[in-house]
Amino acid sequence: MITAVELVGFARDLVNGFETLAKPRLPYICDPSCGSGTFLISAMKAVSSELQKIKATQELHYKTQEFMASNCPAFTPNVWAKEFIYGVEPHADLAMATKVNMVLHGDGNINVFRKSGLLAFSSYSTRERTSALAAFRHVDLGELRGVFPRIEHYEVNERFDAVITNPPFSITLDQDTQRTLPGRFLLAQKGNSEALFVERWFQLLRHGGRVAAIMPDSFFDNKDDLDVRIFIYRFFELKAVVSLPMLAFVPFTPTKTSILFAQKKSNEDVLIFDRTWNSFYDTARPFVDRLRSWKFIGKIDAETESAIRYCLSPFVDPSEFSITSIAKIVETYRSTLNECISNLQWLLFAKTTAEIGNAQFAIAHAEQIGFKRSKRKGEMPRPNELFEDDGGLPTLPVHENYPRIDDFLRDTVKW
Repeated sequence: MITAVELVGFARDLVNGFETLAKPRLPYICDPSCGSGTFLISAMKAVSSELQKIKATQELHYKTQEFMASNCPAFTPNVWAKEFIYGVEPHADLAMATKVNMVLHGDGNINVFRKSGLLAFSSYSTRERTSALAAFRHVDLGELRGVFPRIEHYEVNERFDAVITNPPFSITLDQDTQRTLPGRFLLAQKGNSEALFVERWFQLLRHGGRVAAIMPDSFFDNKDDLDVRIFIYRFFELKAVVSLPMLAFVPFTPTKTSILFAQKKSNEDVLIFDRTWNSFYDTARPFVDRLRSWKFIGKIDAETESAIRYCLSPFVDPSEFSITSIAKIVETYRSTLNECISNLQWLLFAKTTAEIGNAQFAIAHAEQIGFKRSKRKGEMPRPNELFEDDGGLPTLPVHENYPRIDDFLRDTVKW
């Protein structure tokens, strides 16, 4: 599902000249932590299947016909992958497995790199051919006050239309790798793998580019990852989160996971976020300082009440203040106020997202994903709520109007 939702529609638009009729193309796709290449192969098959449908269309521009003839001929329909699909994997056996899998499925293997996915982009250059992954330019990232400093000459690639990936979870990078990160990664101080790969997605994607990633559930509410979530909201528009069952990846990992769908913002939208955040930073600090000095002790004077109203504004309906005493509101929302006092970033995050209105996204939960593994019987077929699966049992409806979650996302998520 993570490769199929909107990816085939995106490919159809590009090959039909959505960008420029004179030069059809397909989406540049990358998995910077590709393992054995499962997602890349799924993406290749999904796009190739859509191309075969397009070839059957009678009304095609001659430029599209020329492109299709050279990039997806009948007997080798995956030839296009040699230019448009890229993978990076540091482990030799997995990188070789990806190359072999791509060859067996019709190619794309020449753009699989056996390296860390977090290197400088120049590290992915080759003598034999032009590598989209080796391209880079420098941009100036402004300060996000209290979170990220300004970085001049920040390196980005911005060549890819889609990132589909399952980054390694909670892997502490070796010291040699960590030493190369400052100046190249805003999240360099995190040191944990999933945070750095989130930033790598931002560096890889064009503005408007899309990411679908399997992430640990702890990522979405862990206090230690608040700055990573701020990074995502700063640079991406969240589209959907699909929760997967606890045993989805057993026996490889027991970690509960979800699929994150997001789209990279334009420069203008990032500036709006930064300006809003930085303006709240100036106004919020005096109110937070007032609550810190008050410490829930003594009378609630006018100055303290103003601070309470300000800090609770993202969480409490304004009408509640008119019908409920301020003392009762403090009692009800004491834990929220404590969070504001202890973590200014958390309050700024809530104020900023409430102000610019980009905190809404689709949510779905899958109980059945087409299979279940057991030690005795191996992998057994099950109904699939995620997407149409010929190998699984009949699909269970996830909603009265949607038989599968991918149907729900296609109808509710607007890219």
